[in-house]
Amino acid sequence: MSKHIGFPAERRVFTLTVKKVTTRETEFGPIYDHDFITTDGDILFWAASNGAIRLVEGQTYTVKATIKTHDTDDSGAKRTILLRVVEHYEPARIPRVSVGLRRH
Repeated sequence: MSKHIGFPAERRVFTLTVKKVTTRETEFGPIYDHDFITTDGDILFWAASNGAIRLVEGQTYTVKATIKTHDTDDSGAKRTILLRVVEHYEPARIPRVSVGLRRH
């Protein structure tokens, strides 16, 4: 059963699988609607404009996004609406090394 994730205005990292991408035309250009699912079965949604990143159906991504709101989809399942979705990469961890003079 899907549940709402986080709270509005929270910026989080998600691992999501793209279930479906649909395109709809508007007076300002195409909008790409992305339906996602998490490994826990939670449903998320993102409507992206033409300049946003392109995500491929069936692929799993790690993204950073802002939670816009919570609502329900057409079937009545709870879903979380996202804004400002970008791919997220963990920086390589470089071990800290103590550099200094040798002790005698």
